[in-house]
Amino acid sequence: MAVLCHKFLFNSDHYYVHRRSKKDRHTSRGALETPEKKTKSRWRQQNIEARKKVKAKKRRNLGHSYENSSGESVEAKTLGPPCRCKNKCRSLLSQNENIIFNSFWDLNSYDKQNAYLFGTIRGIPKKRSYPKKTKRETSSRTVTFLYSVKVDGVDTQICKEEFLSVHGLQNCKKSIYNICKQIRQGNTIPTCDGRGKHHNRKNRLPDDMLKSVHDHINAIPKYTSHYSRKHNPNRLYIDHDLSISSLYKKYYKPWCEDQGFLPVKEDAYRRIFCNHYNIGFKLPKSDTCETCDKYSVLLDSNKNDTTKFRELQIQLELHQRKAEAMQTNMKTEIKLGVENVEIDADENNDNIEHLDDEIDVL
Repeated sequence: MAVLCHKFLFNSDHYYVHRRSKKDRHTSRGALETPEKKTKSRWRQQNIEARKKVKAKKRRNLGHSYENSSGESVEAKTLGPPCRCKNKCRSLLSQNENIIFNSFWDLNSYDKQNAYLFGTIRGIPKKRSYPKKTKRETSSRTVTFLYSVKVDGVDTQICKEEFLSVHGLQNCKKSIYNICKQIRQGNTIPTCDGRGKHHNRKNRLPDDMLKSVHDHINAIPKYTSHYSRKHNPNRLYIDHDLSISSLYKKYYKPWCEDQGFLPVKEDAYRRIFCNHYNIGFKLPKSDTCETCDKYSVLLDSNKNDTTKFRELQIQLELHQRKAEAMQTNMKTEIKLGVENVEIDADENNDNIEHLDDEIDVL
């Protein structure tokens, strides 16, 4: 694979491999604070959090107003009106309805909210049934659902209407229906959100096309920096005046034609190159070491010989340790030299001050 890539690429023998504040949050959800923009890196990276649909989903899960996929504005969730049942369930909440409302929407997750609702709804067998003047003699309903909320740490049973209102779900009855359906079926935990989990991805690149990109990039001759490897040991360099665009147009596409592969688009090639590899297009000011390059070539050519490969590894490590020791000694000597110069300068200043004192006496 590397030889084929060199045919199109290099003629070289060296390769190496805001929401509102708490006092303002009462009956509606406030605005969501947008995250601060991060500084751009050398290559533009994907920012999934900045996508319109992701922002809308986050606002929807928090109960804030958002814009749906049709471009329509959806109002924020609000605390519903009290129920009209004879028990007057709102009075049973001891003025904790705002706490219940905000605590529910602060979960900020569809699955967490469903798990909470699942734990507050209980199904019991139906106690009685009344005769119907219809063709069906018996009712199909076999379970009665009881709804409760935590009030000062105690489970308090309320009616369904109040349950929906206190959670801001008076216009979202389908979500409660789905949870009740799962309880009726005997589920012990709610099912996870399955939206967007399908595998029908028309724009997804096939595995063989992705593999062709990785094979091509891995076959490119690369070098490691000798003197700056301590600061960035995983950084590799291409010792040629190239760019991602020229790699794609001049070498990747012809290489795919020769191999009989279908090439990916340049955008996909660039995305894989930037996100999966740490490669630069020029060497740092401290260039590579010839000895390190020589050992790297020998290591690559003796991969099958375990004994020889291990000997070369030991020699390379010894060489690098010697280089680091020499650099440490050089820095120490430079530091001592600077300190000696400062001491000599201080002594000269003292002598000059002493002469000035003698002149003043005379």
